[in-house]
Amino acid sequence: METQIGNLTNSFTNDAAKFLIHVGDIQSGQTSMCRESFYKQAYDIFLQQSPLPTMMLAGDNDWNACPKAKDGWRKYASYFIGLEKSWAAHKTLGVKRWNDVRPENFVFSISGVLIVSVNLVGTPILDRNEWDQRNADNVFWVKKGVADYLKNDQGELRAVMVLGHAMMRPTIVSFFQGIREIFMTNDGGYKEGFQIPVIYLHGDGHKFAITNTAGVNGHKSKARQKFVKDLDWDQFTDIQVDKGQLAPPIKIEVAGVKDPLLEVHNIDQYVLGDGLIRIDRRGGHYQTKMKKKLPKKKKKK
Repeated sequence: METQIGNLTNSFTNDAAKFLIHVGDIQSGQTSMCRESFYKQAYDIFLQQSPLPTMMLAGDNDWNACPKAKDGWRKYASYFIGLEKSWAAHKTLGVKRWNDVRPENFVFSISGVLIVSVNLVGTPILDRNEWDQRNADNVFWVKKGVADYLKNDQGELRAVMVLGHAMMRPTIVSFFQGIREIFMTNDGGYKEGFQIPVIYLHGDGHKFAITNTAGVNGHKSKARQKFVKDLDWDQFTDIQVDKGQLAPPIKIEVAGVKDPLLEVHNIDQYVLGDGLIRIDRRGGHYQTKMKKKLPKKKKKK
């Protein structure tokens, strides 16, 4: 990760890049045992190497898959909630967090595209009541983000991008059904002004794939295809990113309100929303898997 983040300085020199988001799993909870040194190592890499305001979501390997989940959450929260404030440029993004309820969730917008993060992780389910409440909170947070954007008259809402960690699975389907209600009616039609692209960007599956009702680009998963099909939502797209050791961070571009729509220039690029959003894999898989640099263990005295 250190090399990848460091390379962003050169990669984005001529770009108007505004932020960096990590979608979780900075470690394998069972291998690292969620030692604090792993959290601190990632924190230091972001601060020292990233040229952009950086935000990091919690993955199951950073929290609920840890040997001591509560301790894992404490470490994640202490290092990464509010991380973006370490860069002066964060002020221009206008990042807002749900400080009084779920400070790990944030929201901001770029050129009419609302970007909302939610706390969605993979298994295990440690507490069913907590799990269900968190899913409900996440739905509310997306609804609030959309409502606040429209209330504050920030211009046309052109698309919504939801950021989470978990791939689509039965334990979180209720979240997607819940946010679908923001945009669609019970009879399957679109509410006025809401026939817009909605993207769910996540990690967890570790193999790149773009899945919607039109088909799949990249890694095919029958389960994911079924979830997307059952949603019956032709404006919805699921994007799963590669594991960090396998490929560089993807770049997401948004066409400005007065700019031409974006086009595809190579096989690693994909456009959504008729050119409103472009996904760039920046070369795709590395020829050789990157080695993970592990923090040194402290010697026992």
